[in-house]
Amino acid sequence: MRAFFWAAWLGLCSTPLLAAPLQGFSFTQKDWELACDNTGTCRAAGYGVRMGEVSVLLTRNAGSEQHLAATATFAQIEHDIPADSTASLLIDDQDLGALDAQDDSHFR
Repeated sequence: MRAFFWAAWLGLCSTPLLAAPLQGFSFTQKDWELACDNTGTCRAAGYGVRMGEVSVLLTRNAGSEQHLAATATFAQIEHDIPADSTASLLIDDQDLGALDAQDDSHFR
């Protein structure tokens, strides 16, 4: 009986080792590309109406307590973005909040 107990216990403990690893995937929908890697981190990249004017990167790491990070990048700007600048993130005419300047061409 004791041998059966230990065999069952070892079988239960080793089950997670047999679990399939996470597989990444990606797809494109209109102006957005979504990709999730094998760590469970997902990234969505959206592009402006005119290619190259602005891009938005939304990133969320795996886990129930993780928050969404948003970064906006402006291309072909004539002047550097001042350090104390803010920008509003509007997607489909919905205000998703303010972004603060991260450097001379990125908001986060």
